[in-house]
Amino acid sequence: MTRFLSGTFLVFLAIQSALAEDPKPSLASIKDLLAVTQARNMLEGSFAQTDAMLRSTAQKAFSKVKLSPRQEKIFQDRQGKLIEIAKEDLSYDVLEPLVIDIYQKSFTEKEVKGMLTFYKSEAGKAVIAKIPLVNQQALQLIQNRAEKLTPKLEQWCTNTVIPRHLGISERSV
Repeated sequence: MTRFLSGTFLVFLAIQSALAEDPKPSLASIKDLLAVTQARNMLEGSFAQTDAMLRSTAQKAFSKVKLSPRQEKIFQDRQGKLIEIAKEDLSYDVLEPLVIDIYQKSFTEKEVKGMLTFYKSEAGKAVIAKIPLVNQQALQLIQNRAEKLTPKLEQWCTNTVIPRHLGISERSV
């Protein structure tokens, strides 16, 4: 009976170790991955793109409104401060530990090593080099689609939301 229990226990241990999760990625391997993929540069580049998009969108939004030079300066200063606050709270140094935690919870060491192998390859280097342009084009596409959507949303609000909010039937609008 003792042999049976010992054998069963050994089989149980073998199954447990076979089913055990792969080890979580090390801090060093994740930092290496972030360095190889130029995560800091990508984040800082996306801020520049977002800043330009926000300024362009604000410019278009206020193009119908005549601001005095003083109002324009106030608007520009506040917009700049808003972007400064966002950059501060969303800086790479603030986000890196959070990203590392997400990677450690999401990937195994083997998977991170596989990503490192890919991103160090010619194809991986091409992805790293081209993804900022792809992201920029995608962001521009979304912005263009949003601009086309705006008049439809305004019309919908005028015909539906505002009358309902004011207690007016749609037929009388």
